[in-house]
Amino acid sequence: MKSIESIGKTVEEAVQKGLEQLDLSIAEAQIDILDEGTKGVLGLLGVKMAKVRVSEKFSPANKAISFLTKVSEYMSISDPGIAIAEDDRTIKIRVEGRHVGAMIGHRGETLDALQLLTSLVVNHQGGESEDSYFRVQLDVGGYRKKREKTLEDLAERLAEKALNTGRNVALDPMNSYERRIVHTILSETEGISTYSEGVDPKRRVVITIE
Repeated sequence: MKSIESIGKTVEEAVQKGLEQLDLSIAEAQIDILDEGTKGVLGLLGVKMAKVRVSEKFSPANKAISFLTKVSEYMSISDPGIAIAEDDRTIKIRVEGRHVGAMIGHRGETLDALQLLTSLVVNHQGGESEDSYFRVQLDVGGYRKKREKTLEDLAERLAEKALNTGRNVALDPMNSYERRIVHTILSETEGISTYSEGVDPKRRVVITIE
């Protein structure tokens, strides 16, 4: 959490200086008055400056935006559009822009890593209790939706193959999120069941006939 002590002729002036130095709005800051100062005799002699502490309020959305903005700068991605929506204890983040594909990586591996890191950053200040934990869902360039459609088509095609051949069909290794999608898609397919085998990162879904 960013924090700074600032002085000024008045409390208001000290607060304004602190806000400017931290690049915060008054709504994003917590203000602690350390010394209200004095005007002195005739406003000249014995003047004592006002002193305040300006601190950044904890905001999961602000933490996420700040972190992802810095990551995009390190990856030379200029001016990405970052949109955030908060729903209960879930933070949904969508990143759009040119060259954002670098934030997705091979089969979404970079995206998954960024989602995990963003979650760690957001929850670092929030404490460890269940009431203070925020679930982070990160999507870049609509990748999640596109990938879900790809997995749906793949799962249905391989399920048909299993039914036609009478043999089990194993998919390529996937992360837990993608495996869950495949299990859900095929959960109501007649004559088909699924299970996972192996150990991460090589754990995979197996389609079997009942």
